[in-house]
Amino acid sequence: MVNKLLKILLVEDSDDDAKLLSREIQRAGYLVEYERVETEISMRSALERQAWDLVICDYSMPKFDAPRALSVLQAGGYDLPFIIVSGTIGEETAVEALIAGAHDFVIKGSLARLIPAVQRELKEAEIRRRQRDADEALRESNARFHGLFEYIPVSIWEEDFSHVKSYLDNLAIENGSIDLERYFSDHPQALVECMSLVKIIDVNQSSLRLLGAKNKDELLTSLESTFEAETTKSFIQELLLAISKGLQQLDADVVVKTLDGRRLDAKLSWAVAPGHEKTFSRVLVSLVDITDRKQRERELEAIASLSKVLRTGKSLKELLNRLLDESINLIKADAGSIWLYSPATDLINLETHRNWETGKKTSVRRGEGIAGLVLQNGKFMITREFQTDASLAKDDRDILPQGIGGACIPLHDAENIVGVMFINIRLPRELTTDEVHILNALAEIGGNAIHRMRLLEQSIKQIDRLSSLRTIDLAISNSLDMRIALNTVLEQVVSQLEVDAASVLLMHADTNRLEYAAGRGFRTRAITSTSLRLGEGLAGQAVLEKKIVHAKDLKEDSVEFSRRDLLSDEEFVTYFGVPLTAKGEVKGILEIFNRSPLHVDMDWLDFLDSLSWQTAIAIDNALLFEKIQRSNFDLEMAYNATIEGWSHALDLRDKETEGHTQRVTEATIKLARLMGIADSQIVHMRRGSLLHDIGKMGVPDDILLKPGPLTGDEWEIMQRHPQLAYDLLSPIPYLQPALDIPFCHHEKWDGTGYPRGLKGEQIPLAARIFAIADVWDALTSDRPYRQAWPHLKAIDYIHENSGMHFDPQIVGIFLNEIIKPGESE
Repeated sequence: MVNKLLKILLVEDSDDDAKLLSREIQRAGYLVEYERVETEISMRSALERQAWDLVICDYSMPKFDAPRALSVLQAGGYDLPFIIVSGTIGEETAVEALIAGAHDFVIKGSLARLIPAVQRELKEAEIRRRQRDADEALRESNARFHGLFEYIPVSIWEEDFSHVKSYLDNLAIENGSIDLERYFSDHPQALVECMSLVKIIDVNQSSLRLLGAKNKDELLTSLESTFEAETTKSFIQELLLAISKGLQQLDADVVVKTLDGRRLDAKLSWAVAPGHEKTFSRVLVSLVDITDRKQRERELEAIASLSKVLRTGKSLKELLNRLLDESINLIKADAGSIWLYSPATDLINLETHRNWETGKKTSVRRGEGIAGLVLQNGKFMITREFQTDASLAKDDRDILPQGIGGACIPLHDAENIVGVMFINIRLPRELTTDEVHILNALAEIGGNAIHRMRLLEQSIKQIDRLSSLRTIDLAISNSLDMRIALNTVLEQVVSQLEVDAASVLLMHADTNRLEYAAGRGFRTRAITSTSLRLGEGLAGQAVLEKKIVHAKDLKEDSVEFSRRDLLSDEEFVTYFGVPLTAKGEVKGILEIFNRSPLHVDMDWLDFLDSLSWQTAIAIDNALLFEKIQRSNFDLEMAYNATIEGWSHALDLRDKETEGHTQRVTEATIKLARLMGIADSQIVHMRRGSLLHDIGKMGVPDDILLKPGPLTGDEWEIMQRHPQLAYDLLSPIPYLQPALDIPFCHHEKWDGTGYPRGLKGEQIPLAARIFAIADVWDALTSDRPYRQAWPHLKAIDYIHENSGMHFDPQIVGIFLNEIIKPGESE
């Protein structure tokens, strides 16, 4: 084909793409003349203006598209190869176009397939032309028949079917109107007898070439044996049925095994020669090689089937399994495997296999072994037996079993090779060219599907990781408990980084030691005993140097893993130690453990960095909260000590009531708890009880300590002490919640109390509770002006004042629960 002129009609809107296609075809040795059109009108004009050898069409253009271009070609009756070359067409769309009549499609990013496609379709166009010529020749006059028969470039032979016709006619006469198909099914010997009456008269030169015969005698004696038995039986039954119905022409697809061992798909055309319609004494049979077309059909079926299967895959693992199973089943192979390339590690790893018998390696480098060589070269490797293939290193050949051959095909998307697929068969079988062609097509589809699924899984993983970071954010913001935050972080570390175990060690500045704080995924509790000096082991080095420490294999003697004995039962292999730094200070270390080698990429490391940053924040927040809690506790203790100091100072001033404050405080708290008052309120009630008489600090000693009754003026001054307490304490925010008792404990239920004359539930509950406890202690304690009352008398007094001085409901609880029957004097 070198320097053969090829006239191409390019339906393309890009002049650059048109030139690129022209140069690609010229590389195969063709002299290319082309015209570029991009509208329906310009295409029709070009078709009418001159004859073309080939049409190459982009699938989608602004003003035109491939389906419309194809319809223009078909409507005009032009039998030209129509090849789609596009960068946007998908497998489904391509299959639809091929079914509609396009002859092939090529992806713009894979122009290596263009030349084989062009050559194949030109060949098939020539075959179709020859078939048309042959048909035309058969219609020529009988005078020219013999010359055409002998030298026509189509396989034709001549048969005498007259005895078969007579046999069928006699059978119909003897049996009347019969179901011929059922008759031959019930009498198989009759079918054999009938076909033995066929006499082959002559074969032409093209038949010798097609069927691999040396001469006519050899072919005449062996012609019937070239057809597969099942195909022959089916065709004969259909032929005899057609003859019985008066038909004189029949076409069928058959399988032929030539005399020189080739296997062909062929179109068999059987027709009675003109002038012999009554006797069937001359029948012409033509045979056209349609192997390429059948191969293309099988390839399209495989593509459609695999495309459908791959669209339903839900994960990369499922997709790979389906791709491998479909490929093995399509060519009935014995075994196979798929290996994918990881750019992060520059390794190609075994992902899935079926009956894999070509070595025990599961990971190889680029250029290493069969998989590595195919990945590096980007070209498929076909070998009769891998073990004897001289292109492989001896070490690689030695690990392969005998008798295994097949192919290793690159899996590639539009731009890159993503992996390889092995398809293995056992000797003596070898892969045919057709099978390799199918595998190449499947590998191209599979490579694109793998690329798409990887992108999908990466997107899902990014979403999961963002969700993971959000989960950690919520844990940090909703709880300042360090254990909860660290457990949440470690749960996300193990699940999202897909590792076996993780732990957090905290840095204690006072001892300069790393101590265990939290862990997840460990088999034993040995990790909890971790206590490392700064700089000790891998973890200590990571903290000291403030950088990530990574050990690929903890079992190596050279690895300074100080807890080798401590964690011996864990069987860890890989280790990462990541310093946890917040505000410039190392708070601890996040440790990652895995029981097998880890193949990590930049996305994995970036996410690890994000997790370590959030872990450091969680630790810093928790430590800060603990510090604040400790400060608040110290401050609260100081406040309480001050309050108790004030209370004690009051008792010292009024020795006659010494101990009263503590007793009444305890009684008030006890009564409040019985009434279900919350602990948060009881805290303030306690402070208010201790300070209930703080206002007496403003009462002169001669009135406060007077042994006898107070005058009216003196009593007026004494009644000011609740207001004095309010004035003294209200400016102090810390004591404002405790003001109810100091300010209102002298108010009475009936409204006759002081300082404001509050009535009933207007009086704060804390003051109502305190009032009973206060009066009870005053009545049952010695005072300068009287002796303590007996309990029964005090109880009677409380009863009598229920509803006047005291809240009746609280009185009942106080007498029934605090002053229980039988406990009084």
